[in-house]
Amino acid sequence: LLVRESEILFPRRIVRSGLESSEWHSGDVKSKPSLYKEKHMKVFFENGVAAYSGKYNEVVYMTTLNDRLCLARKYSYPELGIVHQNMRETSLNLNKLYLEVDPLFLADLKAYAKKNSKENRPKAKKLLHPMPGPKAVFIQMMWAWSATDPAHVTLKTITLADIITLQSPCRNISESIEAGFIPKVRNYTDLNHPIVI
Repeated sequence: LLVRESEILFPRRIVRSGLESSEWHSGDVKSKPSLYKEKHMKVFFENGVAAYSGKYNEVVYMTTLNDRLCLARKYSYPELGIVHQNMRETSLNLNKLYLEVDPLFLADLKAYAKKNSKENRPKAKKLLHPMPGPKAVFIQMMWAWSATDPAHVTLKTITLADIITLQSPCRNISESIEAGFIPKVRNYTDLNHPIVI
């Protein structure tokens, strides 16, 4: 996909290789041709781009208006701030905790994720989405716990020992369910192995 540096808007179905934008015309744009006229600007897709959204070299592009229009702009790397740094540190620490949990607790997490994917899957097709795996369930539990006591729970620095000391519901799966951190499943009381021994 090649475009000029400024942001542009063009009809999806009339994008053709090497076509001058000033030459564009179709039933949709005859009434307002000025919206699509740009001097010295050419747009074309190459290398078999199948989807009209993503990043291609120095261009970010996406489809909109029910696939009738495609929006493209020059790619610019976002500035990273304190929020991004905090999220990175939190994610690294949660990943570290997940790798350190007791094997029996991890087995409970996997069993819960399997049950949850069957019992709590949305019934309506339009609401279907991939169900969370064991790690996603663990992260959901930790964030839910953090929201209940932000003054004492800092996910950037929390340890497994802190989870036990603070008597967190995240100590096992059954208590997390009873606390409302994750959805209920059948026979959840059997998922009671501690996070660390």
